[in-house]
Amino acid sequence: MEWPELKLDYKKIGLAITVLCVLGLVVYLWLRRKAGTTDEENDQENVKPSPDQVRSAINRFRQHCQELLNAPIGDESSAREKVIELYNFLLVHFEECGVGKPSYFTPDEYAYRESAGRPAIRDELSHVTMTFNRALYGLMAPPPDEFKTYIRHIARLGGFVMLY
Repeated sequence: MEWPELKLDYKKIGLAITVLCVLGLVVYLWLRRKAGTTDEENDQENVKPSPDQVRSAINRFRQHCQELLNAPIGDESSAREKVIELYNFLLVHFEECGVGKPSYFTPDEYAYRESAGRPAIRDELSHVTMTFNRALYGLMAPPPDEFKTYIRHIARLGGFVMLY
């Protein structure tokens, strides 16, 4: 008995292997997300700064905020840039203190997560996030009095990392 000759279509085989690999990757990522943690979150949870490092970061942060309060605001474009810069400085400060914003969170998602169960910071964080969003996405600078309030709220939020 002779076996019939097989004709292999390597393009179809390659396509099938590619599809299986992509499906496997999608399932893996879905299961990993469903588990609730990513490597970035695990790294963030494992690296906790010492109380002295947190105090030092808070002092540096508050000093920067005080310098901004004492500096002249300038034109609207300058105020808008300072709003964005200060928000990003707050995020760096939170990262230094071990409570950074995951890269895949929007500012609103981060504000919601961080203020949940913390009514003492809810209003400040909401105001800061709204002002930042207007400056970044709406290209609107806050009026001078609101800008000063924004800086005060940022400085206050910078001190709340001790509560975490």
